[in-house]
Amino acid sequence: MSGQPQLGLAARMLMGTIRLYQRVSRLTPSVCRFYPSCSQYTYEAIQRFGALRGLWLGLKRVLRCHPFHPGGYDPVPDLEGEPLGEPKSIGETPTLHLGLRMRLALLSPRKKK
Repeated sequence: MSGQPQLGLAARMLMGTIRLYQRVSRLTPSVCRFYPSCSQYTYEAIQRFGALRGLWLGLKRVLRCHPFHPGGYDPVPDLEGEPLGEPKSIGETPTLHLGLRMRLALLSPRKKK
């Protein structure tokens, strides 16, 4: 096995619901301040940890998604609790999945000190 839990019915149903949400949400502008998006993060967390812990991680991520949080690259932690990969600065984060505010901030000219 690859270290991932066997996915039960609840996990598969949740993952299917998230995929449906992702298809529908493509019709609206992205406003997510994180990469990967909160729905993709939750999908990956459920895939990696199962329904209960994956949903818990996804809920914690959604609660961090507010105007006072800078957002950026925030991967699902690995099985030992550490994020996969090194955190990246906002300039290294792929802009395709970033929210509108963050994309505008990246495009705006920086003030020289």
